[in-house]
Amino acid sequence: MRELVASAYKASSAVKLFNAVPRFGHTSVITSIFDANNEVDTDAVIEYARGTVFIAGFCLTTVILWILVLMVLKCFRQRAGIAAGYPFENNMRYGTAPKKHSFVRGLLLLSSIFVLCTGIVFLVTGTASLQRSFDDIRNGASGLTDIADDIVSTTNELIAFGEGAGGIKNSIVTMIEDGVCGAVDEQAGLPTQSDAVQEEFDKAANTVVAALEELEDFSRGELTNLRNTFEAKFDSVMNNVTEGLDKGEEEAQPMYIAAPIFVFGFILSVGTIMAWRGWNIRPYFCMQTWLILPLFAIIVIFTSLALSLVGTVLVINSDVCLGGESKTPEGTVQILFDKLGGNDIAREAVNFYVINGCVGDFTSLVDVETLLGGLNDVLVGVIEMKEMLESEQADLEIICGGTPGSLDNAKSLLDKSVGEFDTFVAITNKARDVLDCPRINGIFVDFTHDALCTNIPGTFAWIFSTMATVFVLGMGIILLRGALLPSKDNSTHPDDDSNIDEYGVPVYKDNGKDYQEIPEVPTYTSSYESSPNKDGVEAAIVPSATATPSEDDDRTIRATVY
Repeated sequence: MRELVASAYKASSAVKLFNAVPRFGHTSVITSIFDANNEVDTDAVIEYARGTVFIAGFCLTTVILWILVLMVLKCFRQRAGIAAGYPFENNMRYGTAPKKHSFVRGLLLLSSIFVLCTGIVFLVTGTASLQRSFDDIRNGASGLTDIADDIVSTTNELIAFGEGAGGIKNSIVTMIEDGVCGAVDEQAGLPTQSDAVQEEFDKAANTVVAALEELEDFSRGELTNLRNTFEAKFDSVMNNVTEGLDKGEEEAQPMYIAAPIFVFGFILSVGTIMAWRGWNIRPYFCMQTWLILPLFAIIVIFTSLALSLVGTVLVINSDVCLGGESKTPEGTVQILFDKLGGNDIAREAVNFYVINGCVGDFTSLVDVETLLGGLNDVLVGVIEMKEMLESEQADLEIICGGTPGSLDNAKSLLDKSVGEFDTFVAITNKARDVLDCPRINGIFVDFTHDALCTNIPGTFAWIFSTMATVFVLGMGIILLRGALLPSKDNSTHPDDDSNIDEYGVPVYKDNGKDYQEIPEVPTYTSSYESSPNKDGVEAAIVPSATATPSEDDDRTIRATVY
């Protein structure tokens, strides 16, 4: 028998991460939910569930705190600014809006675009990945179900054929246990002669009889128990898995979340650009304030609920994949089987095919191989007898004192026996192939190691991370929602003649207070020149000054002093 080393399971980073969430003293052993009577223990379920709610509790607590912060900031009204839903205020005395306005709107634009892109990726890739995950589980479960069905059908066929072939076996034994001469139908009255051909035929016949006697109970015992084990236990488990898959596939529809995320991401991106550019389209921003943002807030809340559900599923999945002392799916199977119990064949099958990974022996497989070996011996012996009878029939009839053709019935029985036992050998070969460990263990590894404990956690972790991103960015967008409105111009432009006082100085209104622009003070430059008086003596200093009140005033004041 070929022996294989059990395939080692290497937990992915997603499985390790979610298995390490805080449990606050509660159990992480999922198999603890079953009691000694193979029934679900309600108290144990509650105890286990309390250890899986960390992510859900964290998300829901964050949402509640976020809502409370929004309510408190709203109470501060204009003092909280954009955090209370009020737009930015521009003061034209500064010429341009403050840089923080652009920074916040740029941040909101990037967040909205990221939400939009997340919706697209989630809609396209997330849906396909989730469907592949369900297909992987379904294919794995289908493979295990097919194996169980093959075992049941093959053992049924083997048992039924064995029982039907019992009559042929008895006929052969009856025909040849007295030697070839006992099979002669009509004696010619001649004495029986001793001959080497007869002795050789009788020797081959005795070998066949001994082999058939060893196979007397081949249609009962372990094969029947094996058939009953896979027929009752396995079908029940697989039916539960299939029902759970159908329900999960029906409920898990990423499109219901991805499509709204994409739509609202696009709308908020457009709104941010319009507010940034100052395009004050009142109907649009009214709809944004009273319809779009409230609906987006609801989506953020539902995203937190979905995030809680996905996180809890990942925690439970990690507990399944890191069970027992070995921290493997096999460890979970072993604990579960030890808890639920089962007959000796089922326990031996689980140890051989799952826990030990084809290392050791499985009694039912050994029995089938023993049966196959015995059947091959019988088949070889019957074929040898048939060929010997065909070639030596005339001589044997003379030796046994029979008439010509008196061994035809014996030859026909051997021909029929060869066909029957050849079919029996083929069925037994099929049974051995069905019970072959590499095939069964390979399907189990594909189902648990690859699909259940690698691909599915990876897909759900990706969904979790994208939803967490939308959740965080969505809370930030709602918190800074005032920046999605056009800035409010809280100062009057100086070009407006109605705001010029009696002195011609512009008056600005800012938060109900008046401000005047003080005119520029003219600047003067002076130069001093000396010139001789009428006596030729430089006695007079003549200063000159030039005043330039502004760039638009070209008046020049010159003064000469003597």
